[in-house]
Amino acid sequence: MAFNPKKPHGQVFGMTQAKFYQNGKHYDSGGNRFYMDGEEPETDIPVLEEVVETVTDNTVQVDDGLETLHWKNLKTMVEEKGGDWVNKEEAIAFLRAA
Repeated sequence: MAFNPKKPHGQVFGMTQAKFYQNGKHYDSGGNRFYMDGEEPETDIPVLEEVVETVTDNTVQVDDGLETLHWKNLKTMVEEKGGDWVNKEEAIAFLRAA
C-alpha cells in the first residue's frame, strides 16, 4: 500500500530518511516505502503452491499466415525462392521448409 497523505499519518523526526509513518510502515519525503534497520522488504512475487500445467510437447506452432494468402502470391513467393509452382498446398509446404 502506498503512502496516502490524505489519510491519518504521523511524522518522523530525527536523523533518518523516514519522514512519515502510516499503517505500520515508514515512508520517505517522496512517499516511497522506506525500510528501517531490521525491517524486511515485502515481496510482491507470488509463491506457486502447485504446478498448474505440465508441458509434454516442446514444439511451438506459429501461424505464419500462408494459408490465408492468395495462390498468386504464394506462386510468386515460391518462384522467388527458386521453387516450381504445383499447387497451393505444396507451395505452403515448400515455403515452410525453406
